[in-house]
Amino acid sequence: MENAGKFLNHYAPLKDTARMIGAYQTMSNAYYQANDTVNFRITARSAQALQRDYSDKTKEYLVNSLMVAMYKSTKNYDSAKVISEQMLKSDTNINTPRHFETLTQIMEIADHANDTAYAANILKKGVPMEQLLDENLLPLSLRKNVFDGYYKILKMTGNTELAKVCVEQAYRLAGELRKQEINKDLEKYEIERKKVMQENVLLSKNLELTRKSNTITILTLSAGLLALAGTGFLISYRRKIQIEKNRFELLEKEQQWKQGKAVLEMQLVERTRIAQELHDDLGASLTSIALSTELLKRKHPQLDTREISIIADNSAQLIDQMNQIVWTLNNNNDTLQSLLAYIRKFAAEFMNEAGIHFTMHLPQPIAEHNLDGSVRRNLFLTVKEALHNIVKHAEATAVILQVTITNTNQLSLHLADNGKGMIEKNEGIVLGNGLRNMNANMQTIGGTIIWVNNPGGGTSITVTYFLKT
Repeated sequence: MENAGKFLNHYAPLKDTARMIGAYQTMSNAYYQANDTVNFRITARSAQALQRDYSDKTKEYLVNSLMVAMYKSTKNYDSAKVISEQMLKSDTNINTPRHFETLTQIMEIADHANDTAYAANILKKGVPMEQLLDENLLPLSLRKNVFDGYYKILKMTGNTELAKVCVEQAYRLAGELRKQEINKDLEKYEIERKKVMQENVLLSKNLELTRKSNTITILTLSAGLLALAGTGFLISYRRKIQIEKNRFELLEKEQQWKQGKAVLEMQLVERTRIAQELHDDLGASLTSIALSTELLKRKHPQLDTREISIIADNSAQLIDQMNQIVWTLNNNNDTLQSLLAYIRKFAAEFMNEAGIHFTMHLPQPIAEHNLDGSVRRNLFLTVKEALHNIVKHAEATAVILQVTITNTNQLSLHLADNGKGMIEKNEGIVLGNGLRNMNANMQTIGGTIIWVNNPGGGTSITVTYFLKT
């Protein structure tokens, strides 16, 4: 964001429209990922205004994509449809990645708007399975997204057989993506290993040069100064012992590095395998249950749907819980940025369903910090339990989550609501099972949690954890 702002300030006086549009696109994408709807709309419309008066149309597709994302964020699906349809018609070649990116946007609009008629209209052209299975036509990630989109609109229109085929393909491609990520990590390890080997070669050459130098020195001293021959030999011998000692220490460190690398690789493969099996096997089964119960309610409206609804709701809850477990196991999420983004997404959706206004403030910029899976899981579970308690007991209408990081790398998550507060006795706030679990989660990772009733009403919960440097 800072660099994009500098870029814009530099080229605005020069009236370089192309670079100004690029700066606004960068800022829009950053605001979109940060869930900053207001600034996202402002920068997207700024890019659109510049493109409208600009004769060069090379950036028109990217600007239109921003506008579609903006209209989807405001649930103005009709406007999003119009722009997406225009983008689709402008593609002269339908067998290009850009065409399928636009098609994916259109399917997302139909899904978000829950527009069954629009989904059926998209399917009139059929599902291009031959193109989607062509590995040379589309990138792996794009093919996965297209299959996801077709699965959603096929499910909406009741075509369960083809929907099942599409979701199976999506799961398969997701597994291939995970394998690619693992291979990239292994390539990094291999580069480090080769670097150590090169250092060993250089050290061996230095040892050889040192030996030759010592030999020449000894011969010269022996020829010229026989009286000092014994002293020179002793110095050379000590130096040789020190060099050999250094070489053995380096070899020992290399062996320790190899052992640590092997353990890390095994942990990485095991975590990825567990996450993949949960996502592929259990995820597909739960999705099939949810889809089957929905179809059952539609086909047999005369049945008592109470039990069917219970099955559907439980399936949806299990899918959410499974996604949380998969997120915890995935080593690509072992960062502070990933944790805060996941908390923002979960809290926004959960509070929105409960009818509670939610606001989250983040430090800018967020420094890079690695978090292992157990730390991420316990921090997330603590915040999740706090949000559940607010919805269940607080009778609040608004919640604010303030995230701060001090100069000593202390992470603080301060959650405040405007509800009725917590029950207090002489000893302080009464801790139920949920609060005890939150306290146990933080003790497990060496963090702390504090509950305080605000003087003006509501409760404040502060979770702290010292980040590793």
